[in-house]
Amino acid sequence: MNLDINQLREYMTPLQEWQDSHENAVSKLFKLQQYYVNDVMGASFDQFKSLSKCADTEQAMKLNFYFCKGLEAHANYLSNETLATLNEAHYASLKTWDEASDKLANSLDELLAKNIPALSTND
Repeated sequence: MNLDINQLREYMTPLQEWQDSHENAVSKLFKLQQYYVNDVMGASFDQFKSLSKCADTEQAMKLNFYFCKGLEAHANYLSNETLATLNEAHYASLKTWDEASDKLANSLDELLAKNIPALSTND
């Protein structure tokens, strides 16, 4: 079986697509984590400033409640986006590997058909 460089590139294309999809997923996950850390840190400092100015415990409790609700909203957003990104990468992987394996199987079938003589049954 002799493969030229173009055939090798054809077989490597799915691997490149798989790598690209995973690089995009990792990049998006990194950006989501950056967003979350920056936003939570900023909100925490703002919360600390607001609480330090409160003289009333009821007001401090309300501020803390809304701060926690905000954190919950951020965590939910991050979780949903992370799950969506991981699902996209998963489905891209399945699609890429399915297509690559189908292409390889078809190539092997063609190769076998060309190189193995048909078995004749002479009774």
